Amino acid sequence: MPVSKGRCVAVMIVALTLALHAGSVQAGARTDKGVYFVAPGGSDTSPGTELLPWRTIQRAADSMSPGSTCIVLPGTYRERVIVSQTGSELLPIAFRAQGSVRTRGFTLLGDYIEISGFEISDTPDDWRDGWGIFVRGSHCIIQHNNVHFATRGGITVFADPREAPMSEGCSIVKNRCYRNAMVGIEIHGRGHVVEGNDIWGTIQYHPSWANPPSWVDADGIRFFGAGHLIRHNHIHDISYRDAENVNPHVDCFQTWSDESHQAASGVVIEQNLCENLEFNTAYENGQGFMLRGATNLIIRNNIVRAFRHVNAFDCRNLTIVDNVFTSDPAFMRFDPFAIGLARCTGGTLRGNILWNVPWRILHADTESLATMDIERTAIDVGAMVRKAVW
Repeated sequence: MPVSKGRCVAVMIVALTLALHAGSVQAGARTDKGVYFVAPGGSDTSPGTELLPWRTIQRAADSMSPGSTCIVLPGTYRERVIVSQTGSELLPIAFRAQGSVRTRGFTLLGDYIEISGFEISDTPDDWRDGWGIFVRGSHCIIQHNNVHFATRGGITVFADPREAPMSEGCSIVKNRCYRNAMVGIEIHGRGHVVEGNDIWGTIQYHPSWANPPSWVDADGIRFFGAGHLIRHNHIHDISYRDAENVNPHVDCFQTWSDESHQAASGVVIEQNLCENLEFNTAYENGQGFMLRGATNLIIRNNIVRAFRHVNAFDCRNLTIVDNVFTSDPAFMRFDPFAIGLARCTGGTLRGNILWNVPWRILHADTESLATMDIERTAIDVGAMVRKAVW
């Protein structure tokens, strides 16, 4: 049967397309669907395929484009990875550890970037790269990472309030942050989700921090900016017995405001477990919440075991409802209390359950008492209920 001229042309076009595609895969720097591979035995002059992987994660970071994924195979990578590329909502950029992968951390300077499954330690002594994961961008996903002993802190989403645009829409989910300097997780900007993280053993003075300032501390989560959701996190075992913790003021959750830290507003903190039953001196004790200058915060359905549970100054419309606050009746020194309010106007205090609070349930000034909706439904069911003072 004779072959038509049109059919011959179609066959030639298909053959040419297949040949061009095969040549690009053989010689090019990316595999099908934009998936790259990195392995300890690879080479940065390879094409980055599964059979011919790159040697460094940085090689991948410099080569990726929207929609790319980097699979990092098991091994130790003694590098700090700087990611300057930016993904998009439909085409994010992803770095995923396959098996046990150890690095010196990531600095993310773009949007829509995912970091999943890495072990991170031994970070440089640097304000930015000293964090286990430092993000200066929006819509990141930071999940299932194991960040420990970082010189400046575990994970941060950074945003200077004096600059625009602000960081927004990141998810920090199910990471383990332990024995990091200053704080486990710190967020700035707008609309981040911090969920299901395990934070413990934060230290005040990291031995690799050459010149730490006088204000170094040891906290669980710090939050600044607006519209965040912080839930299902476990913060525990930040101890004065650690040699690196000389005189920290240990807080599970802390916020304040100044020229570098935007005041927190519209933040929901719920269903977290804070275990911080520590005290050293009158100014060195374990607190659940240390709040200053915040607006429209909702603290609900948390379990807090601490020397002091909520200590708030200059806050507006603070809602503290349906929490469980527990302490130890043996702690009578240095004025323990459940809820302390100073110059806090508006808001609600309702439905909290207290166990073994040794001194005051509510320690508040006249301004706070006059303007907050305080229902006397908070109940101390411990042995020291007769010492509760309203």
